[in-house]
Amino acid sequence: MYVPPMRDAADDPSLNSPLPQPVPAAELEVARAVARRSGRPVFGVVDPDTGRRRLAGEPPDDIAEVAYLVDRRGGVRWGPAGRAEVSAAGASLVTDPARVAPAELGVARDVALAAGATVFVADAPRGYEADDDEDDDGSGRRRGRASRRDVGRAAEGPVFLFAPPEDGSLRYAVRPTGELLLGGAAAAEPPRRVRDAGWTARAGAAIRDLRRFRERGAGLAALTTVAAREWARIERLVPARERDALRPGGVVGRPGREVAGLVAAAAERELGRWREEAGRLLA
Repeated sequence: MYVPPMRDAADDPSLNSPLPQPVPAAELEVARAVARRSGRPVFGVVDPDTGRRRLAGEPPDDIAEVAYLVDRRGGVRWGPAGRAEVSAAGASLVTDPARVAPAELGVARDVALAAGATVFVADAPRGYEADDDEDDDGSGRRRGRASRRDVGRAAEGPVFLFAPPEDGSLRYAVRPTGELLLGGAAAAEPPRRVRDAGWTARAGAAIRDLRRFRERGAGLAALTTVAAREWARIERLVPARERDALRPGGVVGRPGREVAGLVAAAAERELGRWREEAGRLLA
């Protein structure tokens, strides 16, 4: 299957430029429509001589000419030519892991694991305001330009999305496995979810329990020794797979700082198990 160029250079001189930056959202929507209608992937292919793009049902002989691939469900994957465009257009893309705040990354990892989906972390839209008040006409529409439900967080922090933004605001991506994707890897990452309809409920509850477990364990660090009463407040939160390592007889009477360290290590191991499971189920 071959779909001829959607526009001609005579109608749009911008198509004469060697790699238009970035791929317009309207073009991607056309590619998605063709892919869904045909039930087959569609390739956005760049002509190396003119820089113009065309849609094709088969990959070119030179894979470096692929700007993007749209699968039959509408997911977009950036090819070699597309990564160059996104890198040029996406000034927000982070390439140095040191530029990602540990606290922010921790939240993104928790969100990705609880949702069972790759999280795309982006800058808040310019002029974004989240206002929970209704309009004066009582229509129920929000005054803000985007709702908190739409973007995930308020304007002062990053935006957590489950599909890559097409406006160049993408900073980095995080998989449910906890893997951090930077630069071109983040731009090329397709939206993915775990193959488990009940994942969100299970993982969300586990993460909440582990957070309480870790917080209560950290509170033991100030104790000279851990008494049975203090440990009883935490024991019910011990993950089932960590109960052998944290039996009451092995922690009661030990210095609080040591027990706090054991609790933190147990919580991290349990999170690791959940992330491994997410990786096995990731579509």
